[in-house]
Amino acid sequence: MSTEIPAPLAQLPQHRSGNGTAILVEVGAERGVPTERILRGTGLTEWDLRDTTVDIEPWQEFSAGRNLVAAAGEPGLGLIAGTRHHINSYGVWGFALISSPTVRDAIRVGLRYLALTSAFCRMTLEEDAVEARFCFDPAAIPADVRTLFVERDTAAAFTLFQEMLPGAEPLRWDFAYPAPRCVQRYQETFGVPTEFEVARTYAVLDPGLLASPLPRANERIARRYEERCRQLLDRRNPGSPLLNRIRILLLRTPDRLPSMDDVAAQLNMGTRTLRRRLTEEGTSFRGVLADFRMELAEELLRTGVTVKDVGQRLGYSDPASFHRAFRSRTGMAPGQYARRIR
Repeated sequence: MSTEIPAPLAQLPQHRSGNGTAILVEVGAERGVPTERILRGTGLTEWDLRDTTVDIEPWQEFSAGRNLVAAAGEPGLGLIAGTRHHINSYGVWGFALISSPTVRDAIRVGLRYLALTSAFCRMTLEEDAVEARFCFDPAAIPADVRTLFVERDTAAAFTLFQEMLPGAEPLRWDFAYPAPRCVQRYQETFGVPTEFEVARTYAVLDPGLLASPLPRANERIARRYEERCRQLLDRRNPGSPLLNRIRILLLRTPDRLPSMDDVAAQLNMGTRTLRRRLTEEGTSFRGVLADFRMELAEELLRTGVTVKDVGQRLGYSDPASFHRAFRSRTGMAPGQYARRIR
């Protein structure tokens, strides 16, 4: 008899940290591949990857991976990238795992909140009386970069497991694709037998290992971090990553808003591409600017800035223009809004 603990999200989350892409850029740089080449066609800049508030979309990371493979021409790059996903880079998700009572508890929490990580594979844990299997389903990954990201996700999971419980390791790794030219790199990465061209990709575990206590277990702290994971997942911004990135650019100079051409250049895309992407989002650059101005106006009024100063800071030519725009959005004059919230 077999039991299965499934990850709750069968589909890829559409908003993710840029950390995974940043590591791909790092691996490329070590092989002489310029950052701009890795990010070509992604709409991302190096600054985006350094900014922890910027979310990216799966297609952007897939594009970066595609560029890395084409430029570097070296097999096994995903293994190198995966071993750089250390447990402390996952934030509260990583802390929730290492403070869990047992390996099984850590896996349960990890799968429940897997959407907080850079993983593309859907992961499950299967158990029976003979063995446990930690499985990786790459169905959501495009075929041309599937090997790269399966390597990345399996090596990242292995690295995480080693840091969570030093000395413990799977009994065997099975990979559902032909043996690559860099089989030796697989053996060096995982340190246990590996098999290829099998039905599924998974790590075989001793079932008794799942009950092993973790060295940094603390149930009270684990519950606290798990709650933080839940809150992060619940509060994860459902809006478009493109709109979020534009807002971040606008926030840099709220009193001197950039033109559409300027924003497109900073997003590493053409103006026509930006216009098309915004149309696909059901908006326009003018609409984004108007929404941003009004949201910032509300925030400034809440902090006690005078109506006159708010209008001037946001670049309105005269108080009447600001009053009209604000009333159109909120249904009340800015002074009335300020009095109501104080």
